[in-house]
Amino acid sequence: MIIAIVAILVSVLQYCLAATPDLTLYNATTYGAEVRVVLHLIDQDGNPVSGALITGGMTTGGGINDYSEVHGISDRHGVFTIKGKCTDFLRCTIEKDGYYSSEFKYYCYRKDISPVIVDKKWQPYGLFETIMLKEIINPQPMAFNGGQKSFAIPALGTWIGFDCLLFDFNYPFGHGEEADFLLRFTLNRTARNDYHMTMEVSFTNHPHAGAYLAPKDTFSDFQSVYCADTNASFISNLTYKYDRSPGIRAKTTELDENHYLVFRTRTHTNEMGRLCSAHYGKLYGKWNYVGPKGMNIDQMVFNPNPNDSNLEDEHTANYSRMLKSQRQELRLRSMQRK
Repeated sequence: MIIAIVAILVSVLQYCLAATPDLTLYNATTYGAEVRVVLHLIDQDGNPVSGALITGGMTTGGGINDYSEVHGISDRHGVFTIKGKCTDFLRCTIEKDGYYSSEFKYYCYRKDISPVIVDKKWQPYGLFETIMLKEIINPQPMAFNGGQKSFAIPALGTWIGFDCLLFDFNYPFGHGEEADFLLRFTLNRTARNDYHMTMEVSFTNHPHAGAYLAPKDTFSDFQSVYCADTNASFISNLTYKYDRSPGIRAKTTELDENHYLVFRTRTHTNEMGRLCSAHYGKLYGKWNYVGPKGMNIDQMVFNPNPNDSNLEDEHTANYSRMLKSQRQELRLRSMQRK
């Protein structure tokens, strides 16, 4: 009898324990848990960057002002450790004179980690993260157009030249003079929510011209390579499509915001047909065709100097310096208020 009662009590206790909700993650996201991230700062060549300023904060609650400050300098090995109590994520700006600023953002809760909390610490605790801080090397004056410019589509079904230097369609559709590449737009619409659009891009009007795709360095103020890879495989034809049908999620192959194109145009060849002269540039996504309303280009940089593969433009370098100066001024004002 006693054995039966004990067995019942054990079963009840096990049931109660199983029914008790695990509040570990709730407590961590509400009250915070310890996080530790070790940043290793390197330049574009893999060398450690010492003396870089790291500023930012980590969330400590649900409000906009619920955060703890992160502030420090990387050591001679380019290392800086972030440690403290956090509820959600931490974000830092990393800057140093002569470099493009970078941003680091880290979310504490990661679905690929189990358990995510051990001893009131976010896992993996002591994560080692390598962050690149790109040096400002050789920015040059270039044709720069940014801020997502929209172009009304002047005609459908016909090839239209686009001038990268003047950033416009060619005559008679715009003020462009040199056709750096050709565009052809098609639109097949059967109903308001049933249409299919195509934007074809062709560099075939220039020998050896074309473009190649690359991922943006979204962490940096300077998001591209320094120089075009002149030995890369340049694609002469690109096609972007947008398809929408009733009840079906729209499908698109546009150049998305995480990628860019490095292009080569205005090429000249010698008697043997070999490339002897070219211009280079880059086109940042998004680049898309939004129907009769127009074509959107997020940003384009064109190097006006022939046979110069440099893509480090002066505008981006100056913009990065301006943002850094503004942050310094804000920090100074904040210190004065304290």
